[in-house]
Amino acid sequence: MSVVRWSAEPTRPQDILTHVQAAVSVKAVVETAKGLLAAYSGLDIADATQALHRYSARSGKRPSDIAHALIRRALTPETVYGPRVPR
Repeated sequence: MSVVRWSAEPTRPQDILTHVQAAVSVKAVVETAKGLLAAYSGLDIADATQALHRYSARSGKRPSDIAHALIRRALTPETVYGPRVPR
């Protein structure tokens, strides 16, 4: 099911720009968090992505919220990924 918000007023170019900027910002935060998790774990980006999504599912929070918490250091990589595996 999809929810679409319809407005009688035409979309302003500034509104479109604001939505695009917000999407790019969220994407950048998520990619940064995946890189942080990959660097922490010593594994690849695919594993870091899976860890982010698994933790998101377990916690009931959006991946972008988890990513923001990682970047703000309100959440540790160890909490998301688990204990670091010695190399």
